[in-house]
Amino acid sequence: MMNLRNFPFDLQRCHLQLRLDSGRDEFVQWGNVTGIYLGEELLTEYEIGGLTVDRQVIEGYSVAIISFTMNRRSSFYITSAYLPTTMLLLISYSSLYCPRDNRDLRVLMALTTLLVLYSLYQQISDNLPKTSYIKAIDIWFFFCITFIFSQVGTFD
Repeated sequence: MMNLRNFPFDLQRCHLQLRLDSGRDEFVQWGNVTGIYLGEELLTEYEIGGLTVDRQVIEGYSVAIISFTMNRRSSFYITSAYLPTTMLLLISYSSLYCPRDNRDLRVLMALTTLLVLYSLYQQISDNLPKTSYIKAIDIWFFFCITFIFSQVGTFD
């Protein structure tokens, strides 16, 4: 099971348990077990690393546990989500420097950036894994939307 609470800055630890059901630990044990990952280390979304093999006795059976880490490559999400939203925040914040008598322009800038930000959030969240909890990228977008929305009320 993957923990995506820090998505897209997460690190997944995966474990594969190999158990010999043909005999209990007294009769059958794993010898020198080694593991070699032959695939690509740099995948589309992950970097594979840290392969280890451990031998244990679980419930009276000899078990080999192969563990490896999958470190998410977050550069895609930084360039497609975090940088654009930061620029939208700056654009929205710059509307506060417009002259006070141009209230319509200030509100229009803030609402346009809010609409673009929400559209970006919908587009990105459609491609994210579905979870029952809030991820780090969701918190970032909620912060940005709340920040821009709160600016609309300061245009008095």
